[in-house]
Amino acid sequence: MKRFFQPVPKDGSPAKKRPDAAAAASASDSDSLGGDAPAAAACAVGEGDSPPAPREEKPRRFVTWNANSLLLRMKSDWPAFCQFVSRVDPDVICVQEVRMPAAGSKGAPKNPGQLKDDTSSSRDEKQVVLRALSSPPFKDYRVWWSLSDSKYAGTAMIIKKKFEPKKVSFNLDRTSSKHEPDGRVIIAEFESFLLLNTYAPNNGWKEEENSFQRRRKWDKRMLEFVQQVDKPLIWCGDLNVSHEEIDVSHPDFFSSAKLNGYIPPNKEGVRMGILEQRVKMTSGIQLSQEKPLNTLRDQACSTSREEHTSASASKWGWSHFNQFNIGKGWEYANFSYKNINACEGIRFCPLYQCHNIIVDCGQPGFTLSERRRFGNILSQGKLVDAYRYLHKEKDMDCGFSWSGHPIGKYRGKRMRIDYFLVSEKLKDQIVSCDIHGRGIELEGFYGSDHCPVSLELSEEVEAPKPKSSN
Repeated sequence: MKRFFQPVPKDGSPAKKRPDAAAAASASDSDSLGGDAPAAAACAVGEGDSPPAPREEKPRRFVTWNANSLLLRMKSDWPAFCQFVSRVDPDVICVQEVRMPAAGSKGAPKNPGQLKDDTSSSRDEKQVVLRALSSPPFKDYRVWWSLSDSKYAGTAMIIKKKFEPKKVSFNLDRTSSKHEPDGRVIIAEFESFLLLNTYAPNNGWKEEENSFQRRRKWDKRMLEFVQQVDKPLIWCGDLNVSHEEIDVSHPDFFSSAKLNGYIPPNKEGVRMGILEQRVKMTSGIQLSQEKPLNTLRDQACSTSREEHTSASASKWGWSHFNQFNIGKGWEYANFSYKNINACEGIRFCPLYQCHNIIVDCGQPGFTLSERRRFGNILSQGKLVDAYRYLHKEKDMDCGFSWSGHPIGKYRGKRMRIDYFLVSEKLKDQIVSCDIHGRGIELEGFYGSDHCPVSLELSEEVEAPKPKSSN
């Protein structure tokens, strides 16, 4: 006989219907992979489950990692990375270069906030991601994606569910609902700060491929962003630049690196490799025939800012730079100054004839122009490099976040290009900022060419209240 009445609990409230298992599983999947998470999470809680943990105001422990294909890491290196996450227990994990395509069929508009699943292979890949992010320790997190149309670039932000951001956006223009091209930006707004995760475009080697201009435009937009933020900022990610010589293992190697068989275009000045003997200066610097440029650099870097910026041709005498063909091709100079900001943009320094120097020569991420622009972003945005704030000295063992391939000319060549930058207002809250990889054998890199970097902040300390005059 059909029952027309449902039992009523003793408190008189209507009985709650237990959600079916399929709906609960679907909601759980949606929660871990993005989508309408708050509603989905609520539906996934059954009658016998404990209520969700109360929301906390803000996270304090962060990790950033360029995974160099998150899917590949999940297939081969995930257990070790999970152990790392369990040990560090970050509240937020920011990932760059996830290299997973956005949802959307061929020829149709893409949804960069969702994983592609319209083909058999993409559905299989999505299941790999789903399983990885629904197992400990990641079952307590929710993920936001910003993806490229193909297996290129892309970012993810994985946040503990108890830290619900007020807003998540995907564009440096925070009023825009669109994602940045290639999924390079995720911004989470919390009550007392903004968390910015970026994957900066590589400067590249060739100007004719427009990579130099692309990077300049990116840096210009980043400068505008940090100048306009209305809350303290925590900016992390693969920023694709090493600021100072201390941030690379082999400064001379990286500053003179060039692409095999490629000659940079002569747009910003003459190609130079060796100073001609005809150099006459009143500065007292003596150069013999065919003496390397870095000798002049090292001797003259002690010159003060005032002397650099106010020197006149009559003060320094005259100098003549010339180009030499020395056998197999041109040698190129890329000045790596001890203090990049010693003179305004360096390029107008009379001593070096700097308007004749190719400022985009060298390893991408260590060219003079990139480093100078990065320094300006830090200065204008009132940002502090958290790692360098705590670690003043060069650490050849574990002071770099990117490492070259263990085989070949880049073996042992390393750079620090992954950062946590914090507003000056937050610098007194920095408890630790650590690079978790070490050595030339890529220990702690978990299969990537980058290792994780972590940041921990202390609780905000309230300013003491003024004592009453009574």
